[in-house]
Amino acid sequence: MIFFKTVSRLAGAVLVAGLPRAVVAAGSNNYTLTTLYDQWNFFKEFDFQTFDPANGFVKYVDAVTANKDKLAGYTDGLIYLGVDHTNKSTMGAMGGRPSVRVNSTKQFNGGLFVVDIVHMPSGKTDNDSCGLWPAFWLSGSTWPVDGEIDIIEGRNTQSTPINTFHTGDNCTDMSNEGSREGTILRGTVCKGGTGCRQDATIKGAYGADLNSAGGGIFVLEWAEDHLSQWFFGRDTKMPASVSAAIASISSATPDYSSSVPPKPALQIDVSGFGTPITRFNSGPKCSIKDNMRNNNIIINTDFCGWAGKAEEWGTNEICSKLGSSCDEYVANHPEAFKDAYWLIRSISVYQKSGDDAPGATGNSTTSRHKREQNGIGGFRKEL
Repeated sequence: MIFFKTVSRLAGAVLVAGLPRAVVAAGSNNYTLTTLYDQWNFFKEFDFQTFDPANGFVKYVDAVTANKDKLAGYTDGLIYLGVDHTNKSTMGAMGGRPSVRVNSTKQFNGGLFVVDIVHMPSGKTDNDSCGLWPAFWLSGSTWPVDGEIDIIEGRNTQSTPINTFHTGDNCTDMSNEGSREGTILRGTVCKGGTGCRQDATIKGAYGADLNSAGGGIFVLEWAEDHLSQWFFGRDTKMPASVSAAIASISSATPDYSSSVPPKPALQIDVSGFGTPITRFNSGPKCSIKDNMRNNNIIINTDFCGWAGKAEEWGTNEICSKLGSSCDEYVANHPEAFKDAYWLIRSISVYQKSGDDAPGATGNSTTSRHKREQNGIGGFRKEL
């Protein structure tokens, strides 16, 4: 049995307290930790959204229901976000499989986003993932004009990463120069739901392969002139500053004795990261700066929607044999989604120092030393 600690709905922002320093050389490639979400504060800093803007076969639940039905909580120091894998769902407009979608209360305008993921929604193998549409992404309040960048997104039997950049009307010449060899840019006009998509070929960075390796570290650099993404597996040699930062965050506990948060100490230098898996570049007809603003971090597990479109479901040799439609399959086979959950160790955001640092909106002076309280209640669950 796995114990889930309290889920709280207190408001407030989060900074880092009492973390040891990861030493790197100073310079223009240097980022300093400003925001950290982990087992000490995650559900205090994220809101539950019950509306599905993507027209999936899903029923997002609120925080109270998520905790009561064991769809959200903490386990072994990790953040758990799951779906109902026990009950059949009703069909039609009122139907959908219960799941969760959470949005950060804080908005961002750039920075280095480092996500330590232990497990993502999938089947035991990628061929067992039909109907799933999980995503970890950033998006603005007014979509798509405030922009969207997908850090992790996929559907059905997908086995390698897809990153997509979505904008309003003002991005028509996207370039992916500087992306890893083999990565394919599909479309240079990033408008709306189609966006500019990059398909990567790297193995072990998505789905069942990611989970069997114990997860990994996803990094997004959101700069004024580009969006770059890297992945570092558990069994690969990470950049020293990333490894040190992850180790420090994993081993640290908040300082409850202090009422004033100390300055963040962790730093990451991106100069040694190597070639990113994907890179989206500003151009004469597409400014990253003008097309990405005031973004929230969003994590969700949807069903069908994109994954259930006729051209996706009907042409997938594996999924199309499981049911006449994606909705029908998802509704009648809850057991297929026992492994459709997120386990996240931490989400950390780093900013460059100086007046030109993009920064974030919202409170940024509250330390995570104030532990969550007034919670909904603990629970136990078999994974």
